Amino acid sequence: MALTTQEALNYLKSSGELGPHLEQRITYIAKLFPNPLQILARSGAKSIQDLAGKKVNFNNKGSATAQFVPNIFKALQIDAQTFNMSQGDALERMRRGERTKAPRSVPQLLLPGANWR
Repeated sequence: MALTTQEALNYLKSSGELGPHLEQRITYIAKLFPNPLQILARSGAKSIQDLAGKKVNFNNKGSATAQFVPNIFKALQIDAQTFNMSQGDALERMRRGERTKAPRSVPQLLLPGANWR
């Protein structure tokens, strides 16, 4: 048994890294939590389209963010100057004014009766 994110599973299916027809060899049991995408930006950015042409960190190579966020940007036809570094380092550089955007994937536990916005 393994626990993974939907993004990682989609990546493994599309990359063929674990061989062909992965969906025929595994069974999806349950969705455990949502994995929303948060985009942190300095002032001036009002929408994801405002990231076009900007420096955007996609977290460390191999992370869920680095695996699935480029696909979102591609689907939305947003051509950004991308790079990979840890979220902490990217946030520190944002504070100093060196980098502008840092998408990050943030798993959240859903509790029955909770009011989620």
